[in-house]
Amino acid sequence: MFTPAEIGRLLDLVAAKLDARRVDATIIVAGGANMGYVYDARQSTRDIDALVQPKDAVLAAAAEVAETEGLPADWLNDRFAMFWPQHGEPDFSHVAQHGTVTLRYAGPRVMLAMKMLASVRGRRDTDDLAHLLEPAGVSNIQQAIGIFEDFYRDHDIPPQALAVLEATLAARE
Repeated sequence: MFTPAEIGRLLDLVAAKLDARRVDATIIVAGGANMGYVYDARQSTRDIDALVQPKDAVLAAAAEVAETEGLPADWLNDRFAMFWPQHGEPDFSHVAQHGTVTLRYAGPRVMLAMKMLASVRGRRDTDDLAHLLEPAGVSNIQQAIGIFEDFYRDHDIPPQALAVLEATLAARE
C-alpha cells in the first residue's frame, strides 16, 4: 500500500530515471493515488494509475524502481487508460516538471466525471465522489451531470453515481 508521501517519492524516482536518459515523458496520475495525494481522501492505495507517454519508456523506468524498491511489477500501471475521457478538456490540480518529465495530477472536474463512471465498480469510487464535489465546484446535481457530460458524451451516468451525489448534496443542505 502506498501513502501519499510514498506516491510522490516513487514518482520522483521514475522521473529521475527518465530525465537521466533525456526522455521527454508525461505521467498523468488519476485514481486512488490521486485521491490520496491531491485530495487527502485516502490514507493509502494499492497501486498508481496513470496515463504515461511514452508508455514503454515510463513503464520500463517504473519496473526498475519496482526492482530496487521491492515493489510489485505493476505498482505504476496504465490499466485505467480506457476510462480517460475522450471529450472535453481535462483539468489538472498539480503540475510538476522534473527535468524532461512532466507529472500531472487529474483535476477535480475530470476526477469527478471518472469516479461517476467508475461508481459501478464499488464503494471506494462512490466514497470518492463526496470528496470531489467541493473541489469541483459542484453544489447541485445538475452541475455534476454537466461535468460528466462534458467528458463522457457517449455514456449514461450510472444510477449509483446519481444516488450517491443526490444523497451527499442533500445532506449538505
